[in-house]
Amino acid sequence: RVFPRTFVNALTNEEYHVLSTLREGITNAVFKAVGSQGDVALKVWYPEHLNMLNNDNQARTALQHHGVLGIRVLFQHEPYFCQVLPWCVKQSVRDVAKSKDSGKFEELEAQAILQQVAVVVAAMHEKNRVHGKIQPSNILLDEDDRVLVNDFCLVQRCRHDPFGLCRYIPSTDISLDEITIRFSGRSGHAAKMKYKPTPKGYTIYALCEAAGRPRGIRTYMPPERLIAPYRYGRAADVWAFGILMFEMLVGRLPMRNNETHEVEFGDDLEGFSKPAFNLIVSLLHPNHYGRPNFQEVLRHHFIRGQNGERRPKREQDQGVEKPKKKKQKSQQKASQVIDTAAQGRAETAAAAPTASGELTMEDMIAFLLTPSGELTTEGLISFLITPSGDLNQ
Repeated sequence: RVFPRTFVNALTNEEYHVLSTLREGITNAVFKAVGSQGDVALKVWYPEHLNMLNNDNQARTALQHHGVLGIRVLFQHEPYFCQVLPWCVKQSVRDVAKSKDSGKFEELEAQAILQQVAVVVAAMHEKNRVHGKIQPSNILLDEDDRVLVNDFCLVQRCRHDPFGLCRYIPSTDISLDEITIRFSGRSGHAAKMKYKPTPKGYTIYALCEAAGRPRGIRTYMPPERLIAPYRYGRAADVWAFGILMFEMLVGRLPMRNNETHEVEFGDDLEGFSKPAFNLIVSLLHPNHYGRPNFQEVLRHHFIRGQNGERRPKREQDQGVEKPKKKKQKSQQKASQVIDTAAQGRAETAAAAPTASGELTMEDMIAFLLTPSGELTTEGLISFLITPSGDLNQ
């Protein structure tokens, strides 16, 4: 497509001069432009995708969240429709990662960004809306590292069911490993699937080959969305959030099995803290029932900044045998009491034996009880234990 170098708002006669092209996509193109109020991001929509532009505008208006990138101006420049958005100095998470030598984020950096993203998506889910396009290019950063989520053209309303629009089939009704189902979505396509039973008695889209064209980038789509492109729910955003986290920490996209579409981690997560490892694995669970919701994500130790990283061993500590722990005070005291009681019993028995060599009942009571009539610990132990330490018969 050939775009003009200047876009004019016919209502205000304000001109936006294109400085550079940021990207050109299937539905729109994004430019860096300058207007009367400085640098802006100019998003130019193609006329054949007007319905997606309307969806984007409605979603931004409905959310009204500080973490959503707002629209300054919306106008038409024949034949295009233009959105004027605030210019983010650091641009997107993907641009920031590319500017780093390692191409990835440290855990603390990623935690600060992901926590803000999770807050925005959790607010969307509370309003029964699914973003459907969470990816690094749609997570923008301003000069204060404040996260602004962008691109709401694929936002869909979902049911009150926490997993949204997916179609579930009881596993007890399935007798074949592979069956073909025709969905009632807009495409009406058929998809060939394999099912695995879940503990809750429902099946998941574990092995799949979709016969439709899902909207969005397949890299960030969960297995269930690849089967039914128009039937997905909140769990799809959780999966995309997991791919985003993986890409930020590892510096590349995860490997996925061509048949099952599940993530194969390999050694990619070695060296991460336990909270980071556990969160990624739970987010990328192949069963959408096994993934946490965003309220649970916000309570996770990693998102809350409690990474719990272990201190590495000091060099001087390695190879040095640790001294044995001393006995606890309570154990030492008990041992002293037993020894004292055994000695006292032996002395008492020697001092007051009967003619047959046995201890009299009077002496026994006098030894066990104090003058006030209370039972002494030493007396009880010496009565139960012989001088040799065995239990008294």
